[in-house]
Formats: sequence, C-alpha cells, structure tokens
Amino acid sequence: MRGRLRTPVALIELEKLVMIDIDFPALQGIGFKQHFVSQLASSPPGQRLARVTAVQRDWMTLTDGHTRFSARHLRSSEPAVVGDWVLVTDSGGEHWIATILEPFTRLARRTPAGRQVLASNVDTALLLMGLDKDFNPRRMERYIALVRACGVAPVMVLTKEDIGADAADKIARLRQRIPADVPVVALHPAGQGGGGMLAPWLGAGETLVLLGSSGVGKSTLTNALT
Repeated sequence: MRGRLRTPVALIELEKLVMIDIDFPALQGIGFKQHFVSQLASSPPGQRLARVTAVQRDWMTLTDGHTRFSARHLRSSEPAVVGDWVLVTDSGGEHWIATILEPFTRLARRTPAGRQVLASNVDTALLLMGLDKDFNPRRMERYIALVRACGVAPVMVLTKEDIGADAADKIARLRQRIPADVPVVALHPAGQGGGGMLAPWLGAGETLVLLGSSGVGKSTLTNALT
C-alpha cells in the first residue's frame, strides 16, 4: 500500500519482547538494521537506543532519530566511535552509555600503535580523488582494499575534472586498474550534481563515509549532499 512504512516482521515481534521504548521507524531512518534485533531482546528496561554521531573526548553526541543529546560512558571500556549504536541510561540528570551494540562493519586502519577504528556500521565508502595533482591510482587501490577488508562497499568519486589535465585519459587508466565491480562517479566540479549522481547510495537509512586526501573536496561534497 502506498504511503505506509512497512516494518519487518522480526521488528514487530521484537516490539512485543523488549522492555525499552523504541521508535523503530525513526531509528530505521538513521540506519537501524535487522542485524541489531537479537542484541536488544535482553535489554533492561529504562534504557534508550541511540546512535553516535560525533565524538569529543569523553563526550559523545547521539541521536535517537528525533533529538540530539550528549552522553558519557558509564564504565571504563573501549570507547564508542561515530556510527555505533548504543543503549543509554539516565542518572543524576545526565545520559550515560551503558552498552555498545556489536556492529555489522567496523572501518579501521592500522597505525604504529595498533588498530584504529574510524567508524562503525558503515554501508558505503565514497573514495574521493582529484583529477589534478591529487591523482594517485595506487592510493585509490589501497583505499579500496582497506574498505573491502572491513566489509564496506567502495564507490570511487573523482573530483576536479574541470581543472585536471588529461582527465579523460586518467579516468580510463583508473578503470583499467581498479576492480570492475567498483562504481566510478566523476563530479564536475566537486559536489555539483552529486546528489543525483550518487543517488543509488543515498537511500534512507544508508550510512556513508567520505575518504580522501586534504583538499580533494570532501567538505564541498558533504555540504552538497546535506
């Protein structure tokens, strides 16, 4: 039926089982998926389900699909990262993160200090590269390998086609080097028409990250998409 939001059967059944107040349509709009259903079955009453949208040292910015609010970790543990789904409890007039739900993807990189998680529960990574001096096919190959190893789908986004020399030749060379199943989108200039060209990956509830070197157009594209 047109105009009605369909809720999966498993989510309907879960609403009868959990003791916490959950607005599933609102949460699905910000990325809640079937993966998390079983993790909520034993949730204690009085907690609130939300998603981390920003991290500032000890404080996290969260949203429940309706409002944004701040919270801190209830106990010392591995901190939440952007994209995590968490259960929040209220105490002393403050919000505290009690549980981090197991994510379905973790976007991470290796550093000298060990593995660094950048974001969780990401569906698609937009891999930006300029067709100017930023052009580096080997770096793009590393980006693709990184995100695929984390279970995230890559989409290559080429920017600055208007100022890059031999743009058509560079695009052809890239298509020969990268896996054939990786989509390639060329924006001209960065961000212009991005919403339409990237529409296949911008569905409701989809989570994207933008990766690329400084000055490649990440902020411009983010502003165009929001």
